[in-house]
Amino acid sequence: MIGQQTKPVVTNINAHDAMVWCNALTEYYNFRNGTRLECAYTYEGEILRDSRNINFIACWGATWKPNSKGFRLLTTTEWELAARYLGPKRPKEVPLNTEAILLSNLYWTPSKYASGATAKYTDQEATDLVGWYAANSDGSTHPVGEKKPNALGIYDMSGNVIEWCFETSELPALNNRKSPGKFLLKFAG
Repeated sequence: MIGQQTKPVVTNINAHDAMVWCNALTEYYNFRNGTRLECAYTYEGEILRDSRNINFIACWGATWKPNSKGFRLLTTTEWELAARYLGPKRPKEVPLNTEAILLSNLYWTPSKYASGATAKYTDQEATDLVGWYAANSDGSTHPVGEKKPNALGIYDMSGNVIEWCFETSELPALNNRKSPGKFLLKFAG
């Protein structure tokens, strides 16, 4: 199952590579399972299949089909919800139990906490339990699952590698021409 492997994480790719990989995975999944999932990323109506520098304009002008069922990157909002979700019950751990945010009958991790941590990111002991970062990683990535997961069971939401997201904010101020793409790529992590 996707996401259940503990093998080394993928690094040294850019967001364009990630978008092309999502489309390739969708096509592979369709081939293997006889399904017809629609690829998520296109440029001028064509499926985005090439992330090399010669295809730079297509990658930056790529659009996301929100109703497609194919594999895709998370939006920054989805990433944030997955990282900060705690659940319907107040956490028991101190100080998280008094600082968790209650919104719509659900508790959420405060923004100054690493995902899955029970104290602010400045509390090295609490942060070390859930994430790899400069002070504890020896300058390298680590296999997924060596630290504790967050409330949703997701590992490495705060550290180890950068996660690419597809931001759906329009950027009219970027240039004066009408851009074929309406989306900005961002990373989180």
